[in-house]
Parts: sequence; C-alpha cells; structure tokens
Amino acid sequence: MVLGFVTLLAYLPLNRAGPIWDDKDYITDNAAVQETEGLARIWLEPGSCPYYYPVTFTAFWLEARFFGERPEGYHTVSVLLHAANAALAAWILLQLGVTGAWVGAAFFALHPVQVATVGWITEQKNLIATFWYLLSLASYLRYFRNGGLGTYGLSLALFVLSLLSKPVGCTLPVVLLLIGWWKQLGDKRRIVVSSLPFFAVSLAVSIFTWWWEKSVVRVEGTAYDFSLLERVLIAGRAACFYFGKLLWPYPLGPLYEKWDIDTGAAWQYAFPWGVLLGLVALWMGRRRWGRGPFVAVSYYLVTVAPFLGFLSFSGMIYAFVFNHHQYTAVLGPAALAGAWFTTLILRKKAFEKPLSGLLLALLCVCAALTFRQSIFYRSEIDLWSENVRTVPRSPSPRNYLGRALLNEGRFEEAFGAISETLKEHPDEPESHFLMASILASRGNPNRAFEHLERAVATDPNFSNARFNLAMALASRGRKEEAAREFSELLKRRPSYWSAYVPYSQSLLALGRKDEAIAALEEAFNWPEAEASAHRQLGTVLAKEGRFEESFQHFEEAIREDPNQAHRVKPDYAEAVAGYGEDLLANGETNKACEQFERALEIWPRAPRAKEVLESISGAGE
Repeated sequence: MVLGFVTLLAYLPLNRAGPIWDDKDYITDNAAVQETEGLARIWLEPGSCPYYYPVTFTAFWLEARFFGERPEGYHTVSVLLHAANAALAAWILLQLGVTGAWVGAAFFALHPVQVATVGWITEQKNLIATFWYLLSLASYLRYFRNGGLGTYGLSLALFVLSLLSKPVGCTLPVVLLLIGWWKQLGDKRRIVVSSLPFFAVSLAVSIFTWWWEKSVVRVEGTAYDFSLLERVLIAGRAACFYFGKLLWPYPLGPLYEKWDIDTGAAWQYAFPWGVLLGLVALWMGRRRWGRGPFVAVSYYLVTVAPFLGFLSFSGMIYAFVFNHHQYTAVLGPAALAGAWFTTLILRKKAFEKPLSGLLLALLCVCAALTFRQSIFYRSEIDLWSENVRTVPRSPSPRNYLGRALLNEGRFEEAFGAISETLKEHPDEPESHFLMASILASRGNPNRAFEHLERAVATDPNFSNARFNLAMALASRGRKEEAAREFSELLKRRPSYWSAYVPYSQSLLALGRKDEAIAALEEAFNWPEAEASAHRQLGTVLAKEGRFEESFQHFEEAIREDPNQAHRVKPDYAEAVAGYGEDLLANGETNKACEQFERALEIWPRAPRAKEVLESISGAGE
C-alpha cells in the first residue's frame, strides 16, 4: 500500500500530461481503436495498427470507450499498471527469497528512467507486456513449487499474452533457466524440458516481429546497415549506457545523441570488453557473493538484449538507446540494489539507523527525480525543449521540437529551431523535410520544394519526404516525374497506402489507364486505402463506360467508410447520370430517366441528372 501510494505521488504530474510522439498514431488517429467494430480488426487484420500487438491495442480500444481523446485517463491507467508491476515484482522476489524484496520493488517503481515508459501513452505496450510477463514468471515458480500441469499451462498462456502485448519479454525462457540454476529448483532435465515450449513460442513471435520490422515498418537502408563487429560495439556501449543511467540518471530524455561507430577506434572496444569482464568477475566471485549478483546482472543483459543493436529496430534511425527499452530489465539491478542495502543494514547493526536513513534518502531522491521528469510530459513542446537543453548536439530532439511548434502554428519558433539544426547538420533529411513544411506554410513553395529534393537525395528511403515531393511535382504539372516518384516510393515501401490514389491520378494524367487501375487494385491490400481506392476506381471505370463495375466500387467505398459517404455520393451520382446519358443516346428514354432519378436519390443536387430530367420533362410538355 505504501509503495503504491508513493508511486502514484511520484507520477502525479502525469495527471496533467498530454499525448506525445506517436500517441495519436496509436490511439486517437487509429481507426481500429476509435471505431466500435475495430476490435475485430485489431485481432484479425494485422495491418490495421502500427504493430500487431492485439492485447495492447485491445486495451487502447477499451480505454477509448471510457476516455475518448482525454489523455489524463490513459496516463492514469499507465501509472496504475506501473504500480501493479512493482507489486508483482515484490511478490516474485519474495517467492525467490530475495532479501529486501520490497526495497528492490521500490527502486523499480521509483527510478526516474521508468518515466520514459510510464509517461508515454504508447508505451503502455511495455507496461502491459511486463504485467503478463511477471504473472507468467510467478505462475512458473508456483508450478515448480507445487506442480500441476494447469499451473504450467497458465504460465505459458500468460507468456503468450505478454508477447501479444509487445515481445519485450521474448527472453523469458532464458530467464527461467537462469532462475532454475540460481535457486536449484529441482531436476535439471525438468527445468530444461519445461522451458522448451517457452522457447518455441518466443522464437515464433520473434521471427514474426523481425519480418514485420523488415516488411511493414521497412527497417532497412543505410541507417540500419552495420557489420557484425559494429553491432558488437553498439551493443557493448548501449549496455554500459543503460547501466550508467541507472547509477546516474541525468540527463534523461526520450532521445540521445546517435554515436559514431568506428571499428578503428580502440576506445570503443572498452565497452563490450567491460561488459564481458564484469560478467566474468561476477561468475568468478559467485562462491564469495553467491549466485544472486551474477543472475541479477545476467537477467538485466538478457532482458535488454533485443534492444542492444544486435538486431535492427526502427528507432535506430534516431539513436541507439532509448530509456523505455530497459523498463522490464530494471528489475534485475533494482533487486540487487535492494538486497545489497538490506543485507548491509542487517549486518551493520551499529550503523543501522544511518544506513536506513541513507536508503530512505536515496529512494526519496529517486521519487523526486521521477516527479521532476514527469513534469516535462505536460506537452510535446515542454518535453522536446527539455530534451534539446540536455542533448543539444543531437538533431532529433530539435526536429521534434520544430514539429511540435509547427503543429501549434508557431511558425517563427519552428523555423528558428530547424534552422539551428541545419546549421550544425546540413545533410539531416528530417530537418529538410520539416523546413519544407514550414516554408510551405509561410507561402514559399519554391524553397520548400528545394528542401524536399534535398531530403530525398540524402535519404532515398524517407517515405514522407518522397510522397510530398511527388505531390509537389504533380501540382506543378510535372506528371512524368510525379509518377516516377510515386512508383519509387511504393517500390521501396508498398505499405505506404496513401500514395496509391495520387499515383493512379498521375498515371491517368499521362493516359496510362491500365497501370492506374492496377495501382488502385493494389491499394485494396491496405484497409486504410480501400475506401478512397474504390471511389477513385469507380470514377475511372465510369469514364471507361464500365458503369456496373463502377457502381459496385462506389457502393464498396461507402460501405468501407460511411463517414466519407458525403464525398463519395457526388461522384457516384455523376457516374449514374453518365449511365443515364448513354441510355438516352441509345434511345432508351424510360431506362435513362430511371437512372437520372436514381442519381438524384444518391445525391439530390446532382446537376447533370437535374438538367437532363428537366429537358426531358420540357420536351414532353
């Protein structure tokens, strides 16, 4: 109860926090989360959400029913989940007989690096995944203590729920082996065999996640192209960085400077060697200190391993380290710190009060730093302004600050922020892209166009920049170039669904109707593009005189997105009126009139239908 209350108090500023970063993409702008019928899409249509994390997006769907677009509700859920995870951590540490279990849980709950997860609504996926992960681990320990296939099955099922929330806990099978060795839970063969289904599930989900990152998120290109040796250097430095932030949590921020990796720089090898030698020292000292310290550090490294850079992840384009990546892993060092402090207090009876006071002071400092860090999550501008102050050399925080200012209509400040970035990083593609947006908003399309060209030249895989460049070319009448850019964009990233319709329009402008129709049919693979693609295809087919097919596509467009029916119906009515005119030209006046009346039923203001009906009526009189 006390730990829960202190945790809620430490995160109190989040009650006034807003959405940041990609929170809107995950929740308010996510049709699957916002629509009542979206729950089925979350589970059955993997492309309906940014990632296939159906358990997490189901939670967002439920929260959207209660809170709508009010961020304080989502933040409250995040804090409560974090407090629940801290309580589960204490329960597991108690089951394992760890000294100072509640102290370790307190470090886990109150350490300021955890704000990166708790303060970011999107990262409820971390919180939810860890919740199921800890329950799975607790059930597994109960299975080894009391037996029972039902308990084992429950542990495995909870592990699946964790992976379907976010595969942050995919290394749990390794953790099970570590704990089995540490606590000597029983027969070694039983420990290994019982972990095999966990390994199988973890491997399957990991392969799927890797495929998703490569094929959907498009984690590819020079930003992710590293040799094995470079990845070892990244991983070693990242591990030391994360551990360093636990020991000295300042400065903290969502983004850090992206390191230059140089295999020829001898000092960079100190990081992986330091990690390896640290593990060797703990292994060699296990007889003196026990197995606990080795297991705690190994748990930390194993749990954070998927985010150390051995495998590429989408965020690597900005930096190699993110504090939210170590959320679950923090439990290892936190438990070690809690056990060390508690053991020291119990052994040094003469210094019990000062040591207890020191421990309490340390926890209070953690809580105070967490409270302070949470304040910056009030708004994106506050968060990125602080990040720019603490990490001034990195272009990414300044870019995000510029974007936040631009979204607020503060163009002069946004222009200043991005200009500063371009002075120091003249080839930064994101900065050129944002500068193009700022200049376009200020009525300077020519300079905006130059920055879009520069953004695409420096990063050919920059999808948003290439899309805007293609749209700018189309608006300038440079049809061939526009079509070429759209084609290149969809070749590099087929999932960029919003490009299909304008691509088809550019092809139609060049008279390449068959290619335009093929592009629209390709768009049907992406649920977000279906309605607009059906509408466009209906218009194209109507002009080709393929009216029955055209009508089907208009009907499908309305069915796919009823909220946009008012945009579809004018085109639909014009197509029906066109069919009526064809019938009229063939002398089928009665059938033609039926089509004109049908057009007016679809859209009462259909001009062609009104005019022709009035002329027919006048001729009859």
